[in-house]
Amino acid sequence: MPDQNVNLQVTAAQSPLPAAWTLCQNNSNYMYKYTGGNPTSEQPSGSFNFTHGPSGSKTVQIGLTGSSGFAISSVTIGYDDDNDPKDLSSAANTNGTWTITDTDVDAESGYYNVFVNDTTNSVNGIECDPRWKNN
Repeated sequence: MPDQNVNLQVTAAQSPLPAAWTLCQNNSNYMYKYTGGNPTSEQPSGSFNFTHGPSGSKTVQIGLTGSSGFAISSVTIGYDDDNDPKDLSSAANTNGTWTITDTDVDAESGYYNVFVNDTTNSVNGIECDPRWKNN
């Protein structure tokens, strides 16, 4: 069982941008919204906080919901507060649901990037990036 579940929805951008939606970083023709995780006043939905000691790991499952014609193509582990890749070590795809395993035991923020393909319009690599925080 994952420690957190996060859902991602992607669609064509609208103007004005609806509340809780974010324009995609590398393609402003799309917008995305995360739900789930454990957002705080400092971090939006789709973000998550982990508290764990000097050993062990935590997992997050990311699924794509309500986004017909879209598919998650990859998940990459970004950098932490010290600009090191650290131990936010792996992302694996099982039947369209991605699992990120966090083995970093330092208290810091970090990033992961989710890339989505628009399979209807043959647009690849749409970036949708939330963040995590280790406490």
